[in-house]
Amino acid sequence: MKRYCNALMRRLHTATTGQLGCLDALAEALDAKRAALRELARPRPPAQPPAWGIVGPISDPLQHVLSHFVGAETRADASMVCRCWRAAAPTLARSLRMALDPSYGEHAWVLVRALRAMQKQAERIIRYATPLMHPYATTRGDLRVAAAAFETLGHVPVMREARVAAVRWLSTSHNYDEPLDREAVIDVRACIGRNVIRILSGDPLVMLELFDDLKRALETQHLHKRNRDAGVNVCDMLRGAMPSQPFATAVMCRGAIPSRPLFMATAETWVPRALDGPAAARAFAWRVLRWLPLSEQLLALPAVAAEITSSPDAVEILAAVGAAAKPFLVRVAPALVDMLHSDTPARTPAQGRRTVQVLGLLGAWSDDGVLSLVSLLDLAYLGTEEDWRVVRYEASRLLIRLMQEEPVDTVEGLLPGLLEVGRYPEQRASLVVLACERLAPERVAAHVESAIDAVVSTDVL
Repeated sequence: MKRYCNALMRRLHTATTGQLGCLDALAEALDAKRAALRELARPRPPAQPPAWGIVGPISDPLQHVLSHFVGAETRADASMVCRCWRAAAPTLARSLRMALDPSYGEHAWVLVRALRAMQKQAERIIRYATPLMHPYATTRGDLRVAAAAFETLGHVPVMREARVAAVRWLSTSHNYDEPLDREAVIDVRACIGRNVIRILSGDPLVMLELFDDLKRALETQHLHKRNRDAGVNVCDMLRGAMPSQPFATAVMCRGAIPSRPLFMATAETWVPRALDGPAAARAFAWRVLRWLPLSEQLLALPAVAAEITSSPDAVEILAAVGAAAKPFLVRVAPALVDMLHSDTPARTPAQGRRTVQVLGLLGAWSDDGVLSLVSLLDLAYLGTEEDWRVVRYEASRLLIRLMQEEPVDTVEGLLPGLLEVGRYPEQRASLVVLACERLAPERVAAHVESAIDAVVSTDVL
């Protein structure tokens, strides 16, 4: 190589323009080779992940730096600048928060990757970044970003902001930019629906606070249809989040969460909600009234008495207030008995048994009650199905107790019904024996003779 270079130098004064062009190309090739050898000789730092982690190179300033150093001579300087920047780069968690910061104006696909990368971070980092993720869980903007935001909020420890965003998604109109085909849009909306269910599942407190929004989602026809198409049934969510007694004891009665306003748990607020709206919303409101403190239930008692057949929880409120409900028995007791004899879909054996128990506790069939023992005897005959045996048994058990306490004249008025052919109340033998024990023998004989005459006259025998 040295001998060739000396020969070129000796002949340089006689070289033509074309020959000098070849030498220029050779010089450029030599410079490029020298730069490549210098880069290989430089010691490399240990491998590190990109400063922006999983978010992607579009936010990595290294790409911006390298785009300005395209010459071979300065490639080494560019690499040095990049190494210095990497050494001072922020951590992965901070870079993710920077990517989610709206002031940086990241592209939609970068936001999607950043939101999904947040799922793998520690709980402390996620809680700190939730206020940044919450604005992307909206009903407008890019549909893909909203889906990623709800997916992340559905897999991380749920905070109140996430629940508010989920309820807002159910109760307001959507105005998304949908850069996808129709089938993909349907799939993405279904994915958002699943995450909304995961965020809201089993939390009575958020249902209390945001009840009006959920009720609007049920009442508005196009919102209800859209939510059903996305796989979200608000009715099922309300039924699944019915307040229970432990919840009522911890929150509504004792105020175990003083930082959260519980002004909504009052009779003044929930009585109107229990009387109007979709069936699922009314059922939820009645359950809230059932677990209100006794002072609030007393305030709601007039409305409860007026709508006693609307919900089984109304009967439980009567049982809770006890003797305070007796002034309303004149209106309440006949309505409940008529409901038991009716053929409505809401009428169930368990509800009928509890109704008989509550009316018995309130003294509806006592000597000064509003119902006669004959009506209780009719309940002992109620229905012929095996499921209704619990109601017949409860009525017979209560009838036995009352026949031991009521005057003889009242008991004697029941004996003809007990001896009537074709009617078979529960525990009929016990009832007849108890009535015979309390009546004089001649009165018993007279009733038996009347029953036999009735059978003969109707040709039953």
